[in-house]
Amino acid sequence: MIKANFSTYGTYVTDSLYQWDINQVLNVTGLNLTVVPEVHFSNSNTDRAIVRQATMVNRVVSVNVPNSLLQEPLRIFAHIGIYEGDTFKVVEVIEIPVIARKRPADYQIQDSDEELYSFKRLENAISNMATKAEAGVISARVDAIVANGNSTEGNSELVDIRVDADGVTHASAGAAVRSQNTLVFEKLADVAAKVGIDYLLPAWTRDKFIASYSKIESSNGYGYTEPFYVEKGRLIRVKAAGYSNTLAIISKVNESMTEIERVVRSVDETMQWYEYRVTAPGYFSVSANITKPVVIEVKNDANVLPFFDLALFNKFGVVGDSFASGQLYFNNEYTENHAISWGQILARKKGTICTNYSAGGLTTRTWLTHSKGLSSLLASPAEDVYYLALGINDYGKLGESYLGTLADITEYADYTSYGDTFYGNYGRIIEQIKAHAPNAKLVLFTCANTDAVPAKFNEAIIQIAEHYGIPYIVQANDEYFSSAVYTTMVGGHPTAIGYAGMACAFERLLTRCVCENIDYFKSAYMY
Repeated sequence: MIKANFSTYGTYVTDSLYQWDINQVLNVTGLNLTVVPEVHFSNSNTDRAIVRQATMVNRVVSVNVPNSLLQEPLRIFAHIGIYEGDTFKVVEVIEIPVIARKRPADYQIQDSDEELYSFKRLENAISNMATKAEAGVISARVDAIVANGNSTEGNSELVDIRVDADGVTHASAGAAVRSQNTLVFEKLADVAAKVGIDYLLPAWTRDKFIASYSKIESSNGYGYTEPFYVEKGRLIRVKAAGYSNTLAIISKVNESMTEIERVVRSVDETMQWYEYRVTAPGYFSVSANITKPVVIEVKNDANVLPFFDLALFNKFGVVGDSFASGQLYFNNEYTENHAISWGQILARKKGTICTNYSAGGLTTRTWLTHSKGLSSLLASPAEDVYYLALGINDYGKLGESYLGTLADITEYADYTSYGDTFYGNYGRIIEQIKAHAPNAKLVLFTCANTDAVPAKFNEAIIQIAEHYGIPYIVQANDEYFSSAVYTTMVGGHPTAIGYAGMACAFERLLTRCVCENIDYFKSAYMY
């Protein structure tokens, strides 16, 4: 059970729940309502809210938190509202942080939330199919075979498994199972079409995967799809689990799979979305951990980037390091040139104003004390939005021992006591920006590097963003950051052309970020 007690107006943040918790109840006091409210639950991955009717006894409002939203380590938003005639009005908003943890072995995915309008129902169906069928029916059949003294000759179970669901007897048990897999995929394709999914995964080659260096390797539990054709201008979206940064989630291939070019590689082992924009038509293959559900969508790019322009934000600030400052390396020295930084280029494109709160070599620790960091920001008028892009020097200079945990933020009542770690100092930065500019919007950036140690810092950035209810962008989701234009650096830094490319990539990522976080951005300028 979690509790929220409203004594003032505004968003209330409850104590945290843990991922994979079930049957949690939210109790709310202090609302002073005369009618029983309705609660709309959502997170950043849902495209519509889950509607729950609350109960109210002695002015205490109680409502069940949807189990399906606790399957992901994403902050849950609960909008409490009442009907006034034919109109519905939100009266309060509650945020419920969800802390990530490993899925328990005995967890059974719930599919009782009919209002989930996403691919989650299909994911759950696939996962439950594997859990129930493999763990139950198949296990029982194996027990029967073993009980028969391990004999295969004339074994009724082995004979029986050759007969498929349509009554066709196959030459071997393996042939029968493969035919059933084909049938399952055909049925799932029908379901996908009904819920508006443009593309469903094709057949898999199992126990092999496409490595990030564009070669096929062997490993149990992984697989890659047969080639599928995608036209120019489409967007491939994959929700899957990878392995560190060594798996090629999306690859360009030929029909025979003799030519492979990795275009998107995994970030880590967690389930997450990956994207690739198809600039030239051709064949593609997806590789992933197939012990977990895999979702593949191919959509028109226009469906992902609705009509929106970053020019809405007249003034924006960039918090960062040398990559945010337009730093170049030539004549054996580093030169900072804000005019060619991606922020200033983006501002010129949009006719807006950018202020660089950044300098070469800064970490989350040194940004707090540097003259171009916190002190410069606090001495400047509030921006409409701040883009926070620190982290490169944190993992590059201070290393993994500096990382810390989310507890460096959550275990302290005041930011001045936060731990001297990446988590703690980023928390200090966010808290002070919010205090200085309470009406401004914030967006956190992960780092483009997805090697082992940077990947841990990227995970920390996402956790920090979700803790504060702040949107974030994943740089690796844009193909530019794996292109030669970006990766061809001089002195470990982008060239001027590279910074211009970053401006274009961040424009795409930020546009999508706003469109996917409308609830967060819709209050812009409402003050």
